[in-house]
Amino acid sequence: MRVTQLAELAYVVELDSDNMAEFDFSQLNSSLKGLVDYAPAFGKVALFFTNELPDIDTVEQAICSLPRRNNGNTTHTIPICLELGEDFTAACESLNLSGQEFKEEMSSAEFRVEAIGFTPGFPYMSGLPEKLSGLSRRESPRPRVPTGSVGIAEVMCGIYPTITPGGWNLVGRTPLVIADMAKAYFRFQVGDLVRFEIVSQVQFESMLQSEAEQR
Repeated sequence: MRVTQLAELAYVVELDSDNMAEFDFSQLNSSLKGLVDYAPAFGKVALFFTNELPDIDTVEQAICSLPRRNNGNTTHTIPICLELGEDFTAACESLNLSGQEFKEEMSSAEFRVEAIGFTPGFPYMSGLPEKLSGLSRRESPRPRVPTGSVGIAEVMCGIYPTITPGGWNLVGRTPLVIADMAKAYFRFQVGDLVRFEIVSQVQFESMLQSEAEQR
């Protein structure tokens, strides 16, 4: 663990990214006076305070004393319909892969949620296979990316929780609700693991209807 000052009223704590999911950061409010917000991402957590910073020893003790989750990293299986990916065909061509090869790479990979940001609930995920890596963001971002779109860019993968502008390469879509602000529901947290299950468009439509009925 390494604690350094990030700003006048903020620290950044460097942790082991493999163990980020074990920490229940929501419990820090009870042990760190004046803590108003925290933001875990890429093996670090930023801590923001109101009036004054506690000393570093106090911060380290608070982190070390956090209750741990015993069930390890949560793994999500996310259905994805590649037929609905606007850039799927173009991505395969750019990567010199057949559609089947892309599907095999995508479905065999294990992703890790490294950060939540850009828009509420959007997971930035590492673990994109080498054969699927290297695609640049689009030169002209789309003004409206459909809800549930799965995008890739460089070495990262993400899922758009709502309709929003976006410049990643859209290679598929999931029927699952990723985030619901009205109900304060967010499917992912930093440290979670994600695997994709390839589904047909018919299966996608059925799952989408089921999700709507449950909501």
